[in-house]
Amino acid sequence: MELERNNILLGQDTLMKRLTIACLLGLCGLCMAQVPPYVRNPVTTNTIAPGSAGDVLTLDGTGKPAWVAPVSVTNASFMSVTSGTNTVATMAVGTGAILKTDGTGVIDANRYRGVTTVDATEFGYLDGVTNSIQTQLNQKGLFSTISSGTNTTATMAVGTGATLKYDGTGVINASQFRGVTTVDATEFGYLDGVTNAIQTQLGWKPDMFIVNTVSDLKTIAGSSTKTNAWVNGRTSVNDGGGGMFYWTSTGTTNLGTCFAGSSGYWNRYYRGQPVNVCWFGATGTDMTDDYTAIQAAITFAQTFSGYPNSGPAVVYFPPGRYYVSQSLVVNYVGSNFSLVLMGDSQDTSWIVGTMSNGTACMIIDNPQTTVERLAFTSTNKYPPSWTCDGLFVQRQRCAVYDCRFRNLSRGLVLSNENGVYDVRGIYA
Repeated sequence: MELERNNILLGQDTLMKRLTIACLLGLCGLCMAQVPPYVRNPVTTNTIAPGSAGDVLTLDGTGKPAWVAPVSVTNASFMSVTSGTNTVATMAVGTGAILKTDGTGVIDANRYRGVTTVDATEFGYLDGVTNSIQTQLNQKGLFSTISSGTNTTATMAVGTGATLKYDGTGVINASQFRGVTTVDATEFGYLDGVTNAIQTQLGWKPDMFIVNTVSDLKTIAGSSTKTNAWVNGRTSVNDGGGGMFYWTSTGTTNLGTCFAGSSGYWNRYYRGQPVNVCWFGATGTDMTDDYTAIQAAITFAQTFSGYPNSGPAVVYFPPGRYYVSQSLVVNYVGSNFSLVLMGDSQDTSWIVGTMSNGTACMIIDNPQTTVERLAFTSTNKYPPSWTCDGLFVQRQRCAVYDCRFRNLSRGLVLSNENGVYDVRGIYA
């Protein structure tokens, strides 16, 4: 049955529709008071446009009833979506992110809220992870869990450009250690055999450098951190005049024990040693005049403050032929000063005078002077008037032991006939 009232067209007449229409048109006394006046007013005409099948009746924005199509739900908050709901929809879960159900009951996410740089492919890398990723990452590269015999080849950074490699023999080889970028595997090998702290062993060694000659030493600027030098020779390597030197800021130079450097002074270590004539430049080569060098050595020995308290000063003549153009003189410095002039032997240490008659190879003018194991000769030939004397002793209380005199005007001259001398072992 069709019912038409105020141009309202209804469908099949049912009790429910009649009650609904009655309520909407204000025919029900129970809700009549709630129906708008234009519905209750019989003179007002309200027309509702016809709808389509499946439409729903609702009020429009002015409060008038109208038929409208149901809203298609294509977006949802997912708060009430239950497991297994076969729904395709989108919602914001992060900037530009979507959640989508693929019809299998699984919702796929291409991003999480607040994470905008991880895409779906990267999310896929989580597949197969069995426990905390960070915990597993922290344990990687430590090598502490590699057991003996584990046949693993791997590398890890332990310093800039460095690697640790397990070679399959139970040994881990290091090319560098953390923080050490300039030491290679060969240099690491030099540690083999070290028995205690390297710096401790190095610390007590002198800061010594080596030069060939005294001329080279004079070019070195010593300092508080450059204090020791070894010199291989006086004027040439292995000439007998080398030795150990130490640096000081002040000093008094001579020909054998103190030399000025480019800054400060280089001093020879010599306490307790005989004063070697080669230190002062004597060569004993039969080719040069050694007078200046030998006289400087004798003068130094006589003025050395360490004597006589520590015993007699000693001037040593290594094997050689020492040419002298003037008489060597042991000057008077005091009756309590003792001096020894000593050669290697009377056959190997020669003092050769180049002077003519009236002079001597050596003159002793200080008491308590001993001459031993030296040989004296002259370059001049006979007759004797052309040659010099060998050893001329002007002071008493002197000694001459094991000396040789050859090709001289007079060999040994003891000028004080009342003096006391000790002479033993004289050879021609």
